Amino acid sequence: MLKFPSARPALYDNATQERVINLLENGETCLPAIELLNRIPNKHFCTELIKNVVNNTTNFVKRTDGIVVCPAPLLYCVLVAECL
Repeated sequence: MLKFPSARPALYDNATQERVINLLENGETCLPAIELLNRIPNKHFCTELIKNVVNNTTNFVKRTDGIVVCPAPLLYCVLVAECL
């Protein structure tokens, strides 16, 4: 999935942020992905990717099987609200 020697500075890269945002579409990886996005300070977050976060989250929640596969759907919703 994501392999880096040091995770936190690697999250500051725009390409890495985009890869993490793409993980939001899968019910098995949505919780770790949103947690990683919450760990990125605002000054390092690529603001152009906010639209992707919203679109991926909306598509994930609209799919009937997407939110069911998520191990903790309420926690996911809270983390998304915290991230945005």
